[in-house]
Amino acid sequence: MDNEYIKQLEDTLRKFLVPVKDIPFTVVIKVLSGHRIIPIHENKIWADGFIAKLEEAIRIAGASASKKGIKAKRPNEAGNKIEDFVIEGLKAAGIPAQRPTTRLGKKKSTGYPDFELEWKGIPIYLECKTFNADEERAGGLRVFYLSPSEDFKITKDAPHLLVAFGMKRSGESLFVPISYEIYTLESLRVNLKHEFNASAQELYLPESLLAYGEIKA
Repeated sequence: MDNEYIKQLEDTLRKFLVPVKDIPFTVVIKVLSGHRIIPIHENKIWADGFIAKLEEAIRIAGASASKKGIKAKRPNEAGNKIEDFVIEGLKAAGIPAQRPTTRLGKKKSTGYPDFELEWKGIPIYLECKTFNADEERAGGLRVFYLSPSEDFKITKDAPHLLVAFGMKRSGESLFVPISYEIYTLESLRVNLKHEFNASAQELYLPESLLAYGEIKA
């Protein structure tokens, strides 16, 4: 292969691998789904009433989770498990909620966002997170992820919200929420970090196998 051509490929790939930072989340959602993030206060009267109702649901969820406790090794790992309490709280407060329906009509629990709500005929997407209430959150540790999908969960123009619970250890293996925070994601800015990946079929090539052996106890 021509050396100059190889150099051009290397230069192109090197540029491609540079992380892209400070991308408006509104743009990401529009590109991936074709749908718009609606600013939550576009209709202030509607928004204020809904946020008050959402707070009611979150307080119900937090009280239930605090009473039962969530088994997890770390506070942020309680995020998936607190979703069950959130859906119960939403229903108790009278807010219709379900797992989002994808473009192909499937219900998916994994990936962003966690729930699709409805209030006075308006859809709202809601993501759930947990964090350690005893630690500062000003660090650079990544806590939010969004992966493109051929069967994306965003199918409507809607506000995008986040509820985050501050978790505290209770005993050796339980965490309980002691606070909550609700955010709108219309001002969120995200970063894109490229990665290489391979399937098992691509990784474990027969022609690349150097040794094989069985292990006996």
